[in-house]
Amino acid sequence: MDNLTNTKYWNLLSTIGISLIVFILFQITQLIVVSIIIENDVIQGFQTAWGMLVSGNSYLTENQIQDVAYGNLGLISGISSILGMIFIILFIRVKSSPVFNYLHVNWPTSKTVILFLAISIVFMFLSELISYWYHNYMLNHLYNQK
Repeated sequence: MDNLTNTKYWNLLSTIGISLIVFILFQITQLIVVSIIIENDVIQGFQTAWGMLVSGNSYLTENQIQDVAYGNLGLISGISSILGMIFIILFIRVKSSPVFNYLHVNWPTSKTVILFLAISIVFMFLSELISYWYHNYMLNHLYNQK
């Protein structure tokens, strides 16, 4: 354990390993959340997800998974992202380093915030303008995919 905290940052292989662990955790969390939503029961959802992970067989149809995934994308991504961030923070804490220092997170200057907000507002305005001008095209070609 002493060797883990001697260096300031993780080496390349440790970083790749941690990334792989976080990715797998992210995927498993998404599977569990989808299973819970489909089963409409937490315990049954965990059992379904566990059965799918252990056996490799899908107890859910592809249409069920797609419908739930598209309809609850924010919830699924939000929960998975929060757990992924917690896991990353735990790995940073193993290094006995403050999270903000380790990730080099600094507060932006007021000028940077104002510039970012101005650019965001311009892009939002342009996207609304484009969707207004090409409303029929978007309605017929982008949203009507049957």
